[in-house]
Amino acid sequence: MLSDQERKDLLDQQKAQRDKVTKLRQELDVLDNQKEHWFSEKEKYRETLSTLAADAKQSRQSRDQFTQEVKVLKEKRSELNAQIAQKIVELKQRDQEKRDLEKKYNIRGNPGKLKEDIEKLEFKIETEPMSFEKEKGVMVKIKELKARYKETEELNTFYDRLYHLSREVSALRQKSDSVHKKIQSLAKESQSKHEVSLELRKELDAKAKQEQDAFSKFTEQKQKFHEVNAALKQELDVLHAIDVKLRHHHAEVHEHKKKQAEEEIKSKELEIEEKVRKRKKLTNEDLLIFQHNSKLM
Repeated sequence: MLSDQERKDLLDQQKAQRDKVTKLRQELDVLDNQKEHWFSEKEKYRETLSTLAADAKQSRQSRDQFTQEVKVLKEKRSELNAQIAQKIVELKQRDQEKRDLEKKYNIRGNPGKLKEDIEKLEFKIETEPMSFEKEKGVMVKIKELKARYKETEELNTFYDRLYHLSREVSALRQKSDSVHKKIQSLAKESQSKHEVSLELRKELDAKAKQEQDAFSKFTEQKQKFHEVNAALKQELDVLHAIDVKLRHHHAEVHEHKKKQAEEEIKSKELEIEEKVRKRKKLTNEDLLIFQHNSKLM
């Protein structure tokens, strides 16, 4: 059994230990809240990262699609430009051949104009009244024009070919210009998607750093939580040991008092027996003890 001083010291230790435990539990609660806060922050950044990554992937796929379309269109434009170049070479060759023929036959003007003039004169003879001499002069003119036109028949083929070649070149140039404009439009879209991808990449890097920082803080708070929790367990063990000593002391005190009470009762019983034997008067207390013992028997 403990002495009064030892009991007092244990009670003081118990109070101090309970204060330690209370402070550690409070600190543990704070750390737990901080730990959960940073875990929640980490998860929030992770969700944001997942969304940004999906957006970045979609942007890259769109950019790659535009880039592929631009590549195909550039190949088509190259083919069209090659055809245009080929047609221009042919056009120049045909034009030179036409010039050579014009020089050979000493022909000026457009053969089509000669044919038109012939048709006008023939229509004039058929529809307008004129003197014989005048009609004869017109007929001579028609004959001269027909003779000149016949000389130009070989050129007509060249004129037709030159005309069709010019139309083909114009059509090819329109197609090439249309493809070029589409290339520029798609290239602009591709560049826009590329810039969006770069911005998303920057944002991804920033959020990844924030997520890593939050995870580091979560890990740090988790470590502190485990350290404080371990310290709390140690202090609880110490408090438990003190509580055990005090309970043991209380049990010993209770047992001691019980024995004292039993010894006092036995002493009283002896006194009562002595009184009874000597026929002395019993007190109320004596009667109560006597009745209590009678019941026990």
